[in-house]
Amino acid sequence: MCLQPRSSPFTVTHPDQAMIVQEDQGRGAQQPSVSMAPLPKATKPAPIPGVQIAHSGNGHLWRKAIQQWEEGDPAQSLPPLRDWPVEWYTKKMRLVYGTKRRLRQVVAEEHKR
Repeated sequence: MCLQPRSSPFTVTHPDQAMIVQEDQGRGAQQPSVSMAPLPKATKPAPIPGVQIAHSGNGHLWRKAIQQWEEGDPAQSLPPLRDWPVEWYTKKMRLVYGTKRRLRQVVAEEHKR
């Protein structure tokens, strides 16, 4: 069986690894050599200094989520989540704040309905 060369030597077999397939042309072997190599990890950006979304804690989580959406965190001088500047929760910062902010938004909007 003769293997055709691929356009790329990488085949993704697992989210964290890539299988590297290379033909051994020096010895004329028909079986490719296979090795596993880690893929580079995506780096999460650092949080904005002084900006955070507090953990909802125990108990009435929906009330805390609505409070964060409507009132913010006056003790930390943070505006309500609904009034945050777009750059605080989009693009690279979505990895830091986007999901939590969106969950608080959904809870607050559902509560209003």
